[in-house]
Amino acid sequence: MSVLAAPSRPSTAARPYEPSWIHALIDAIDRLPGPRWAAYAGIAGIAILLQHAQLWSTGRVEVGTIDGVQIYWGVVVAVALWLHQFLEDGARASFARFRGALRVADEDADRLGYELTIIPARLSLSITILAVAATIASVVADPVGTSTAGLPPVMLVVAVVIQSFVAAVLLQVFYRLVRQVRLVREILDRHVEVDVFRPGPLHAISTLTARPGATLTLLIASVVVVVPVTTDLVAFLVAWGPLLVIPPLIALVAFVAPLTGAHARLEAQKDQLQDATEQRIRGLLRDLDRDVDARELGQVDAYQKTLAALLVERDVLAKLPTWPWSTATLRGFVSTILLPLALFVVQQVLSRLLN
Repeated sequence: MSVLAAPSRPSTAARPYEPSWIHALIDAIDRLPGPRWAAYAGIAGIAILLQHAQLWSTGRVEVGTIDGVQIYWGVVVAVALWLHQFLEDGARASFARFRGALRVADEDADRLGYELTIIPARLSLSITILAVAATIASVVADPVGTSTAGLPPVMLVVAVVIQSFVAAVLLQVFYRLVRQVRLVREILDRHVEVDVFRPGPLHAISTLTARPGATLTLLIASVVVVVPVTTDLVAFLVAWGPLLVIPPLIALVAFVAPLTGAHARLEAQKDQLQDATEQRIRGLLRDLDRDVDARELGQVDAYQKTLAALLVERDVLAKLPTWPWSTATLRGFVSTILLPLALFVVQQVLSRLLN
């Protein structure tokens, strides 16, 4: 699921709403000197330091002690933000690939590309407020579970800010996924001419629908890596099973659901082509039987060559795929959503071998 070089954002005239604060932050990161990866590495480093500062401030460990769990959560801060950059660039690149199949004016195409790529500012603000409220409520209700018990006031504020930020960013990834399902389905049903012999544009759309759910699944389920290994399989599945099952199911629905309408249209187109070929074969065989019965064999060789060509055509049509995704996209998607389960199996096997 590689990302192509993304074209620039559409002009202001094609913007039906203002972009969210996440896009503004991403743009600010892009304007920093140096490579993009260095900026995100710097964010991860700052987050890791703040995570450790919370741990050290409790007095439970010595200052300077390095903790793997805190490193993980610090990296998650940067990865969650980078994920929006990745999805924005990927959506823009995918849209550029299937834009030629749209049956709309350039201005409308610009608007559709903007809506597929950019999260609205107002909804982003609402999601952010919800994330902050939920974080504060969880800290008050379960300080131990949120790792805020015993933190001094300053570090408590830092913890709430970091956790709220991660929650807001991930919730907006989920919102992007839900919004994209509706928009892609609408674009395919109303504005795209499907062609069973021209799968390229639809393959670009399937890459677009596969990416958000797969990456979100991988990020959420990666928490299994830092969960203490337990030999109580039932307790583990009750506590962490939903992280292994629910995100892949959501990703699968988000991948397939927008494409079902296009699949039905491709199926109908393929059936029509196959029916026409079968009618030609039937007519040819009828003419061949007529000439054979009349002992008029001058056209038999031509009939034979035509029949061979029609049989090849029938075989070609039978092999045409009607699900609008490439083998590489499907393979990458399935591998990504199954990876968390594979990590869990490896973790459990290693725990039993080492104990």
